[in-house]
Amino acid sequence: MSDLPGDRRSIDVSSGDDSNGLGWPLVERRQPHRLIPIAVARRQSRFANPSLNPTLSAAPLWPFRIAALLGSYVSAFNDIRDQRWSTILFAVLATAYTIYACLRPVPYRNDPGVRTRIVTEQGLNIVAVVLTLAWRSPFVLFFIPTGMLAGFAVGALYSVAVSATAVAFTTAVHIAEVGSKIGLRDGAVWGALLGVAAYTTGLARRAALDSARQQEAALDRVSQLAEANSLLFSLQKVAQSMPASLDLDDVLDSTMGRLRSMVRHDSIAVYLLDKATDRLTLSRSSGIRPGSTFGMDELPRCLDIAVGAPKPVRIEHDEGSSGLDPAALSGIYAGLRARGSPRP
Repeated sequence: MSDLPGDRRSIDVSSGDDSNGLGWPLVERRQPHRLIPIAVARRQSRFANPSLNPTLSAAPLWPFRIAALLGSYVSAFNDIRDQRWSTILFAVLATAYTIYACLRPVPYRNDPGVRTRIVTEQGLNIVAVVLTLAWRSPFVLFFIPTGMLAGFAVGALYSVAVSATAVAFTTAVHIAEVGSKIGLRDGAVWGALLGVAAYTTGLARRAALDSARQQEAALDRVSQLAEANSLLFSLQKVAQSMPASLDLDDVLDSTMGRLRSMVRHDSIAVYLLDKATDRLTLSRSSGIRPGSTFGMDELPRCLDIAVGAPKPVRIEHDEGSSGLDPAALSGIYAGLRARGSPRP
């Protein structure tokens, strides 16, 4: 409690109006420190879709698509020269789709949309191959990039299923054209080739998933370390704001020293509650007569208001009334609190 010099004015403080409440200058109003932004960012950086393979984004499929297209043109050179319109039509369609797939590649993601596009692409391949001499078709090479896409996006088993469907349809048509022996032989060769593509892309997808899990675990670890560092930083700030000693006398002396340096005053007094006698005892003072004590049921008006107020208040003393210092015209009074409970 501190009595300040000033003009005599009458202000009603008993109503609890905020205009009379003053922020206590010695107590830092703490708010929980927010965690370091990087910790939050990393905590939220988990992959939204666990089936997404970010590592495989560095494995483009366009070279294989272009190679398949160029190979089909080489194989179809004689048919194009002889103006076989079915081959020319499929060559134009294959070129247009290859350009589109290179500019708008299918994401390596296991979801219904990607599966539908893979099935549609393989269906178009089957139609083009079946209608242009089956395994002797110049467009049979397009089975390879589609099988690789299925392996990268979904997995080896799905790639095997997609490729096996193409092999079954194409071999059935091929057998009807060239006979069982040659048809089964050509189907086995292409089936083995597509099986190798499915196996290798499946291994690549599995490695990518393992890498993604390890990356996520590393990010979680970094996030935990960042949070721990933030908490340690908060504890350091709290420790720096505390007095050098937790001894009551040292704390009181430090508080008085800070009051003298921060508040212009004529008198200062710190009262402590003696729970044994239920009385306020003057513990530290400057400009107040020593030895004054007050019972909790006979507090002066200024102390009574301060004990009941939720925050420090400034009181202008009326004519005929006085603060703790009879010569004071005004004063700042605050009830000391610990964990929300008053400690007068």
